[in-house]
Amino acid sequence: LGLCALSATAQQAPGAASPTPAEVFFKQPQILEAALSPSGRKLAVTTSQGANRVGLAVFDLDTGKPPVRAAWFSDIDIHDFHWVNEERIVFGVIDLKEGSGFTRGGGSGLYSVGADGSELRQLIERRHHWVVEPRIGQKALNARHDLLRVLWPKGGSPSEEVVVGAERYGTSGVLEQLAPLWLNVRTGRTRTLETDAPAHTVGWMFDTSGEPRVAFTRHEGRRAVHWRGPGQ
Repeated sequence: LGLCALSATAQQAPGAASPTPAEVFFKQPQILEAALSPSGRKLAVTTSQGANRVGLAVFDLDTGKPPVRAAWFSDIDIHDFHWVNEERIVFGVIDLKEGSGFTRGGGSGLYSVGADGSELRQLIERRHHWVVEPRIGQKALNARHDLLRVLWPKGGSPSEEVVVGAERYGTSGVLEQLAPLWLNVRTGRTRTLETDAPAHTVGWMFDTSGEPRVAFTRHEGRRAVHWRGPGQ
């Protein structure tokens, strides 16, 4: 009886912490991802602070000014971002309110934006189009493309290009070939990346200059890894 009375007194003691509301365990964290720019002078973060969706904010560490809301959407969340150079960022999107995270019938797409929030551009579409239409002007690439490599050049002019892969699927819906392309994140233009790739290449590894060094193939139940030296 004495222990029960002591327990009841402790539960009713003034100043005791109240139980944590259940919704706290399901909220998005205020900061999900963070990455420094190539120079280390800027910090980009994905955050849900002050909004219903996760957006992209950039801090200027030199000036200490409030962060810039670089990109934000009302119906989707930003994730998996990368600095391309000191002034430009690429990112994908995901629906964190869906169980799978991805919208029905589509992938994460690819977007680019300036660190100051300017020149937001869609580079790869979010949804698949089963009838492939010709690309007109600088329309976004269809969803059968994916980001493969972001480069941080150590010298010379900063790059405005990333490496993306064009996917080709067979009649059974299995990936049969992944062809790399250079993609300019400011203009949306692509150019060929010469690889002399083996048939049925479905994966790549690149060095810091964007040169393909390893190719992964898959065909008729057999997998192989192909290596090439610089310039070979």
